[in-house]
Amino acid sequence: MTVAAEGPPRVSVVVPVYQGAAVIALTLRSILAQTITDLELIVVDDGSTDATASVVESLAAVDPRVRVVRLERNGGRSAARNHGMAMARGRWITNTDADDLWARDRLERLLDAAARFPDSRLITDDALQFWQRADGTVELGHRFPTRSTWWIGAPHRVRVREWYLDMECPMRPLIRSDLLRDTAATYPVEMSAGEDLAFQLELVFTPFGSTPVRVARPGYFYREGESVRAPNHAQSRIRLSARVAERTGSATFRRLVARSDPGRLFLYERADRQFIATGRAAPLDDGEEVPVRSSAVRGYSRLVVDRLLRVIAGIADRRLRPAIAADIERQLQPDGQAR
Repeated sequence: MTVAAEGPPRVSVVVPVYQGAAVIALTLRSILAQTITDLELIVVDDGSTDATASVVESLAAVDPRVRVVRLERNGGRSAARNHGMAMARGRWITNTDADDLWARDRLERLLDAAARFPDSRLITDDALQFWQRADGTVELGHRFPTRSTWWIGAPHRVRVREWYLDMECPMRPLIRSDLLRDTAATYPVEMSAGEDLAFQLELVFTPFGSTPVRVARPGYFYREGESVRAPNHAQSRIRLSARVAERTGSATFRRLVARSDPGRLFLYERADRQFIATGRAAPLDDGEEVPVRSSAVRGYSRLVVDRLLRVIAGIADRRLRPAIAADIERQLQPDGQAR
C-alpha cells in the first residue's frame, strides 16, 4: 500500500466518470503507477448507476491517494471536472478522461519541464490515439501535430500562432494552480461539445498566462470510441470562440479566429452531416442559431495540410510506437499488470 505524503501533494489529478465500471480501474491504476508518487487522485463519480462506485472505492481502500466524490445526479463531464478542480490541493492540477491511459513517466516529464521553464504555468505533452481490438492487441492512431509540435525531442515553448491555426492548441495540460485562481477558468457546463477546448483556450490566451511549454513526446494515450454529439458543432464553435474572446479580451485570439474560421467551420459542418448520417447525432444544444460563414476551398486546404503534418509526425515518432503499443497492451490487462 502506498503511503500518502504529508501536506499538500505536488499534483492533483481529476477524473470525472459516469457509468465507467468497465474501464475506470485501468485508468486509475495507470495514474497510480506513475514514477512521481506525490499526487492525489480525485475521482468524481457523476451519478453512476452501474458498479463504478464500488470499483473506485475498492481502489481507494488500498491507496490513500485516491479521493472519491459521489454526486447524486448526473450533471455532465464539465460540472464534474469543475467540482474536482475546486477540491484540488496540489500546486499542479490536471484532468484525464475515465478511459484513457498515461505513460508511466508522464508526470515526471511534465514536472521536469516545469522546473526547466519556471515561469510557465501551462505544461503539455502529446496525445496519441489508440483502439483496442477484439483480440486485445492495440492499434495506434496519430498524434495531433502542428507546425510547432510535429517533432520529438526536448521540451520547448510552443509557437502559439501555428499551434492554434493548425489545430486549435491540442493539449492535455498540467496547470499550475495559481493560473486557475488568476483566471477563474472553468469548463462551460452549457456545452456538449468543445467544452474542454473552451477551457484550454482560455488558459492559453489569458493575459495572466505565459507561453505554454510542450514535452515533445506522447505521454497521454487517448482511447477512441464511437461517440455521439449534437449536430450543431459549427455553431457551437462560434459560440465557443465568442466565450473565449470575451473572457480573455485577447485581440490576438480574435485575429486568429477570423483567419481560421472559414475553413474550420466548413469541416465542422461536414462532420455534423457525418454524425447525422451514421446515427450518432445527439439532441441539439440549446441556444439561438448563429450564422455560419464557411469556405469549402479553405476547408479542403486545411485537410491537406493536416494530413501532411500527420505523415511527417508519424515519421518522427515511428521508433517510439512499438514500445508505446506494448505498454498500452500491458496496461489493458484486467489483472492490473500496469501497476
